[in-house]
Amino acid sequence: MAIVISNLNNPQNGKHLFVDLRLDIQTQTNDITANRRTQQNDVATLTDMAALRIRIGNLISTLPGEMVLEPTYGCNLNQYLFEPVSRDRGYVIGRYIRGQIERFVPQVKLEKITVVSNTDLQKYDIEIIFSNRRIKQQDKTGIVIDRTSGTIQQI
Repeated sequence: MAIVISNLNNPQNGKHLFVDLRLDIQTQTNDITANRRTQQNDVATLTDMAALRIRIGNLISTLPGEMVLEPTYGCNLNQYLFEPVSRDRGYVIGRYIRGQIERFVPQVKLEKITVVSNTDLQKYDIEIIFSNRRIKQQDKTGIVIDRTSGTIQQI
């Protein structure tokens, strides 16, 4: 039996271009039709720039091979946790992230990716500034690859 998530089919009566599910699986109440006062509890969604930020976050946090039908989807940033932090490696990380986003999130236009290589703290601070190709809005997200603690965090 299929699970139907009605608010992904017609989000906010067509006011938004992009829709994604909230990762923390919260619920929201939606009016089913404009003529009736019937309401339905459903999985909460994110729209437009928030949805694109989630898509970028999903791409970054997924390792290639984790998605069954798309084995190349994801970013293997874990490989950089065990190598010394350097400016050259930061450049390689930025190019890798850019290539993966351009390949798997085509709705996003990357404006700028900044990778700051902090050799003293052995971490990379990455800022991704992006815009929506259809609605001219900008947003940003960030990633910290911390070699000392062995963690990758989206901020």
